[in-house]
Amino acid sequence: MPSYFSRAAAPAAPLICTGDHAQVRAQIDGYRAAFEHLIQVEAIPRGFRWIFRAQPGLAAQLRALAEREADCCRFMSFELTDDGARIVWESTGDASASPVIDEIARLPERLRDEPRAGDDLALLKRSVEAAGLVFAARAR
Repeated sequence: MPSYFSRAAAPAAPLICTGDHAQVRAQIDGYRAAFEHLIQVEAIPRGFRWIFRAQPGLAAQLRALAEREADCCRFMSFELTDDGARIVWESTGDASASPVIDEIARLPERLRDEPRAGDDLALLKRSVEAAGLVFAARAR
């Protein structure tokens, strides 16, 4: 499958999300829309794979989400591929990032279980913070 976005994790990057509240809210809303096309979630070594049914405009939407995520969460690697019928998003990281990456992998399930926009952000932040992620906006 051809790759249309790839970014490796920064070496020894700390478990920090540099996105502010508005950026994180926009990401969650973007994921919620994209997950309407999610067909499968798989665990892979040191990460996860989300598989989407290809739809017009979805590749660009996923690329924008992955680019923003890669900019704020440098401890993760991102790879997006497209075979025409499916779009595959893979995220991985080193062992120290595993608990956080495992929580992020659960994002589709967590958003499905918390359908109320607004409530989802607080829930999601608590789950990744409990796994070890620090939000830079709070660290200041």
